[in-house]
Amino acid sequence: MGFPFFSHCTKANVSDDQGLIEMLSVHIDYFKSKPVNIPKITILLDNGYHPEKLEQELKKLVLASVLWKEVEFTGF
Repeated sequence: MGFPFFSHCTKANVSDDQGLIEMLSVHIDYFKSKPVNIPKITILLDNGYHPEKLEQELKKLVLASVLWKEVEFTGF
């Protein structure tokens, strides 16, 4: 599956989507300075997530459209 880069704990009343957005927000600098030898970042999601909502929220975080094209959401 790959090597996990980050983990993030939230309260039980925080949705999976919001927890992922929080985690990626905290670590956005990693994605902005992504190593050149990593061509694409894949984020694996189960059915508890809503990719459309995540895409909307994460696009707000990512300023460079070039970077956004290199992020892919994949379900199990």
